[in-house]
Amino acid sequence: MVYDATISGLNDSLWTPPFVLPRAEAVLDQMDENSWMGDLDMGEQFLNFPLHPKLQRHCGIDVRPYLGGGRKRTMWWCWARCMMGLKPSPYLAVKGTYLAEEVVHGDPGDPANLFHWAQVCLNLPGSPTYQPHLPWVQKMTSAGEVAGGSEQYVDDIQTIGCSADHCWQLGHRIATTFAFLGLQIALRKFRPPTPHPGPWAGTIAFSTPAGVGVTCPARK
Repeated sequence: MVYDATISGLNDSLWTPPFVLPRAEAVLDQMDENSWMGDLDMGEQFLNFPLHPKLQRHCGIDVRPYLGGGRKRTMWWCWARCMMGLKPSPYLAVKGTYLAEEVVHGDPGDPANLFHWAQVCLNLPGSPTYQPHLPWVQKMTSAGEVAGGSEQYVDDIQTIGCSADHCWQLGHRIATTFAFLGLQIALRKFRPPTPHPGPWAGTIAFSTPAGVGVTCPARK
């Protein structure tokens, strides 16, 4: 199906609040020289989230030219999901995904949680112990490792683990929990854990024995 919600005129009556998307620093702050990254993609991201019932009745489609069978009476089908071209769709989809991520991350105080962390290490400029090559704020496990994490840029999710196996488990946790919540993960787009992942949010963050770095795809 091909559709464009911008031409109905409904957007002129809608308002969307501003919202923030993460940048490369969000991933770099969760990495060290031992980090592995994996990549998951949501399938049909906008269509995972319903429109408010009061908005749905204004998103009707007259299907009489296609399914009317010669009827003169209008046949309306109601669009019930966020759609491409509708002004609030990006906000609603990103907000809904962040709420789902809270379920995925669970209780950080539980040692059995894959996203467990026990302490927050501060490395602030001006402090006697400041190390310029380390993030300013970093979550650490009780074993002294960087805590597992994930970041999402619209429909692109990157997992960050302390080993290949840990990264696999983080991806599995996200995919299964999202499925339980009724959200699609397009597993055909899955990229396995690697210290040198593909692009995310227009940049490539990677880990080496010498430390972490970030670069940019040649096309960008």
